[in-house]
Amino acid sequence: MERFFKRKVPETDSANIASNLCLDDINWEEEIKYDPGLRKQIDDYHPNLREMVRRKYLEKGPCQPRTYSFPVTNIGGGPRKFIPDWFDEFGSWLEYRKKDGGYEAFVKNGWNGFHRKQRLREHVGDVGGSHYLAMKKCDDLLQ
Repeated sequence: MERFFKRKVPETDSANIASNLCLDDINWEEEIKYDPGLRKQIDDYHPNLREMVRRKYLEKGPCQPRTYSFPVTNIGGGPRKFIPDWFDEFGSWLEYRKKDGGYEAFVKNGWNGFHRKQRLREHVGDVGGSHYLAMKKCDDLLQ
């Protein structure tokens, strides 16, 4: 009967290690990358750390490399490239990263419709839209 009630020793795995980590043990400067293409996905972190990681990403601010030499793409018979002034026009939500990173359109696969600025406006939508509400939640998290 004793074999059924014997306490098992939990296996050591990365999840258990992460849950026991003290937040002071994490080097946030190395952990939180400026370029979203180099960032570790939030879901890859232990659940106890995800809100802290989300906050750290938001505190870091958007990746807006204004002096970067953006690649030229041939679209509609003419050369097109990302315009850094759009960072000013579209505010703190617009980030630039290389396409080899890892999210779907706009976020995962990137966006190369540099000839369709209107699509950026449509993406944001109106007050009360999903993009607006997501930005509001980010602001609330930072408060």
